[in-house]
Amino acid sequence: MLEPNKEKIVFPSDVIAVEEELLPVSKRTFVEDNQVKAAVVGRLFVDKSTYRANVFPFKKGTPVPKKGDIVIGIITKQTSSTLKLDIHYNNKKPVYPAASAIMHISDASSSFMKGFDGSYQLGDVVKATIIDAKTYPVQLECKRPETGVIAATCDVCGENTKKIKRNLVECVECENKQNRQTSIDFGKMNYIPNY
Repeated sequence: MLEPNKEKIVFPSDVIAVEEELLPVSKRTFVEDNQVKAAVVGRLFVDKSTYRANVFPFKKGTPVPKKGDIVIGIITKQTSSTLKLDIHYNNKKPVYPAASAIMHISDASSSFMKGFDGSYQLGDVVKATIIDAKTYPVQLECKRPETGVIAATCDVCGENTKKIKRNLVECVECENKQNRQTSIDFGKMNYIPNY
């Protein structure tokens, strides 16, 4: 039975065991100088029933963005009419390195916005939909209830905020209230990468 060792990440040529303890698995582990070594980067798995050492490689590359994908990104730049974001997740899969995206003010809400007026701020974590993946940076929109800001920090003290009503958040520390174009998922999503 395979038993994952979640703490054990191995790199090519890392020693896993001596040959008398475990056997290699073709293409993922090999024997050199009576030692079983990793052939790829990944998590170590040991099959105790067959005494085999296996490495499950990390997936290569990142999802190719396409129209309709749901992404999670962080706002890195704001002008009067656009937001620039770094995408860290595409359809719940980590994107590494982060992809660049842009959102025009006309796509930032389902209702008309004259300006951002604090609805989005630098450092906010945003869930959005890709509307054009043929250009670079990809273009996003936040017109559905599940899209918008999903996490924000206080602009006074820097602490986390909680949603108190639609498009209004409050600091958990100093109780400062701020406008945000919030998603219905605000505060409910785990957006921290698991590397």
